[in-house]
This record gives sequence, C-alpha cells and structure tokens, in this order.
Amino acid sequence: MEFTELKRMDLNVSRAWAIKEMFRDLWRYVSEPVAWKFWKRWYFWATHSRLKVMHEGAKTVKNHITGVMNYFKYRVTNATAESINSKIQKIKQMACGFRNIDNFKTAIYFHCGGLDLYPLGYPRRSDSRKRTHGQRRGGYSSLEIPSTFYG
Repeated sequence: MEFTELKRMDLNVSRAWAIKEMFRDLWRYVSEPVAWKFWKRWYFWATHSRLKVMHEGAKTVKNHITGVMNYFKYRVTNATAESINSKIQKIKQMACGFRNIDNFKTAIYFHCGGLDLYPLGYPRRSDSRKRTHGQRRGGYSSLEIPSTFYG
C-alpha cells in the first residue's frame, strides 16, 4: 500500500468518527423542532460524505427517526426494557438451556422479580446501614442472626 492510500483511509476514518460523534449531540437538544433541524443537517452530511457505511447507517436511523424523535416529546427511553432483556439473556446463558419453559420462567421471576425471600418473622436488615466484610446485601453474618432463630 502506498502512503497516499493510507492517508486517504485515515481521512475516511476521521470523517466517519466526526459524523458519529456529531450524531451524539442530538440527545443534548431540549426542543423537538430544534432536534429536527439538527437531524436534517446531520443526515445531509452523513449521506453526502461519500462513505458507504455512514450512508447506510444514516438510512437506518432515518427508518426509525419518528421513534427517535419521540424522545423529545416524552423523554422516555427503552433502557429499562433493554436492561431486563440483558438479565434474561444472562440467565439463559448461565443455565446452558432449560428442560422446559416453566423452569425458564421460574428462573426469570427469581432473578428479576424483586421477590421478598425472607422467612416470616425474620428481621430485615436496613440497606442504609453499611455492610462489614463478609456480609451480603440484605443478609446477616452468623454473628448478627438473633438467638430466637436457633431454636
């Protein structure tokens, strides 16, 4: 490869990086009309950059632009749903498969359901209190368990 080819590739990479970084600025806008104006300028730049990958990426965003712009109306994202989905995928990976769908559902409820697993009458530890070495969140070390639980 010659130096001029390498130099041209570097320019393409830096241009692509600049276009990507500019798109991140979209989330800083407060009003929807101003965000639309920014979007139109950014889309023009991305589609006229002579970078096929950026052109394809801009077209993909354009296909979903109404959903993207809904953020400026409602200020709601799907981050919570994505987080739960990520936890479910991790449960599925850790299990290396389930024998049936009921076991899979049970594992999801167990890990994601926020279940209260303390026995009745068992005193709950306040999360605001600092944990000491060896303590688990929400639990007691063997020295802290009340004597009424031993018999």
